Amino acid sequence: MTIPITYTKAVLGGEIVVPLIDGSKEKYKIKEGTKSGDKYRIREKGFNNVNSDHRGDLYFVIDIDIPKKLSNKQRELLEELAKTMGEDIPPRRKSFIDNLFE
Repeated sequence: MTIPITYTKAVLGGEIVVPLIDGSKEKYKIKEGTKSGDKYRIREKGFNNVNSDHRGDLYFVIDIDIPKKLSNKQRELLEELAKTMGEDIPPRRKSFIDNLFE
């Protein structure tokens, strides 16, 4: 299964809640620096094996949910982070309305 997490959770690490096959949920600690596509395993929380009572492992993949819109404060903070990392910041695109009043 794929579990979406926020960008900040991926960078800083922390706990997420993983839904299990039986309908319950389990907390799982994500390490800092997690990338989209990283694969994790929870032992003995998967499907039962066909020929025994032993349960298999549950695997899930991380998908980083990138926000489509940011508040001005969020954008400002990300731009500040980018500067500290030596990245070039692209100029902010102007909206149609902004272009009308130039």
